[in-house]
Amino acid sequence: MDKLYQDTEKRQTERIDVNFVVIYNVNSPLSVRMMVGNQEVVAIAVNLSEGGIAISTNYELPVSTLVKIRFILLNEKSPVISERMKSIEVTGDVRHSFLNQKNVYQIGISFIDLADSERQFIAGFIKLEKRSRQ
Repeated sequence: MDKLYQDTEKRQTERIDVNFVVIYNVNSPLSVRMMVGNQEVVAIAVNLSEGGIAISTNYELPVSTLVKIRFILLNEKSPVISERMKSIEVTGDVRHSFLNQKNVYQIGISFIDLADSERQFIAGFIKLEKRSRQ
């Protein structure tokens, strides 16, 4: 984690580092939607928590931009086969955005309308991943 952000941790839920594809499109404001061409954009998820996600993207997204995010979360470590995969679509609010050392934007997004079932799936995913990484 960047030294700049170590002392400003505001998350209320645990997060883990991840690496999977996310598709997003900008809902508002219109000026940002026009900047990215009013299209779906592919990004890479960097970390995930019950409350939000950080992504790497080629586009700068100003704080307070609303985005619709879609991703498939695979929980291969779940003992229940029917609970190993979930497609998640959620609206999010950009909370921070900065250009990192690799010249891509790291965007922190807070989930706005995450369903309880999706929140529980993410929580289970995080719990099992943390346990397997220890």
